Amino acid sequence: METKAIEDLLQAHHQFVQKVQDHLAAAAKGKALSPEALVKEKEELVGRFKARLEEETQAKEQTLKRHDEAIRRHKDVIARMEREIREERKAIERAARPAPAKGKGS
Repeated sequence: METKAIEDLLQAHHQFVQKVQDHLAAAAKGKALSPEALVKEKEELVGRFKARLEEETQAKEQTLKRHDEAIRRHKDVIARMEREIREERKAIERAARPAPAKGKGS
């Protein structure tokens, strides 16, 4: 997941550098973008980052749910096995006890 985040950051950086170069080239030709156009570009960029944030948040929640479910299953198995161990120890103790001696006078 970290690799994907780094790749996304590099891609955003490259896009930013390209836009700066485009703006500088346009300004050199006397065709600078209007402030409204710059604001619109920033709004579009914010929209893309919000969408990406939502995707990452959902992916994180799904991952947490999977791990929580795995932890719950492990706890259930441990509890069941500990219960079985207690029952088996009791059975062993009962089997190891000597049978009560029957009286001779009866």
